[in-house]
Amino acid sequence: GAPLACLPKTMYKADPAKAFLSSASQSTGLRSAATIHNKYQYVSSVMIMNTAQKRQMSSSPAQTETKSGKIWTAAKCLDDHVEVFMSLPTILGAYVGPNSLHPKLGESIMVAVNSVNACPYCTGLHGELARMAGVDKCAALQAATSVNECTAVVDDPAIAFARKFAEGEGKGPEVDAAFEAVVKAHGPGAARSVKALCWFLQWGSLGGNTLNATLFNGQLGLFEILFAVYYAPLFGVIAMMNAALKRMPEMPDAFFKGIGVTLTFVGGSWLTP
Repeated sequence: GAPLACLPKTMYKADPAKAFLSSASQSTGLRSAATIHNKYQYVSSVMIMNTAQKRQMSSSPAQTETKSGKIWTAAKCLDDHVEVFMSLPTILGAYVGPNSLHPKLGESIMVAVNSVNACPYCTGLHGELARMAGVDKCAALQAATSVNECTAVVDDPAIAFARKFAEGEGKGPEVDAAFEAVVKAHGPGAARSVKALCWFLQWGSLGGNTLNATLFNGQLGLFEILFAVYYAPLFGVIAMMNAALKRMPEMPDAFFKGIGVTLTFVGGSWLTP
């Protein structure tokens, strides 16, 4: 077939793969629609892969580190499950009760944690809930690559802590220092609610990433297979819920209390031994 350099520039800019096959079919007398379709798919896929590789190579080290799409090992999964299970009463209290958080802050915390963990299920769920709670620029918060970028969207010590929490996986001196700033700003009760929501999102985001690694990335160890069998129904429901939330407008505080209680009890049912 004709090389891409010989194609008309307008055709090449519109769709180089389709232009390649059109020229090739004319020069070789190719008439099979199925063959053209298959070759078009192949050339397109190669070009897409090359584009993705170039983008990955051009990414900065900070982006590679912070957009980790982290997954669990069996040991870390067990540790985090114990931590989140013990936090269930405080998670519930973050939605209802004297230490409950305003929905705008609560959903911003979730999105800030996921700006590190990069779980698509959590992006869909809490990204939409943040929008419905009235968070401005929630997409920018999800795309943030640092504490400063997070707090530029929502200027609150709880958001700085959420980002630090995710970067340190809930532990370390920087996480502790950031938590003390939350205590000073919001009081000890609300600060515990902030930390509990961070653990809740840590569980959900690493769970979603681990499931996807099994289903789509070929992670087929015994732990991953058992995890997928156990958690696939939960994340299937979340995926359907995400699709429904896209059509919903901003909602009052009572709606988020109901959603929070529901998520806590549903999540707790999977966490309970």
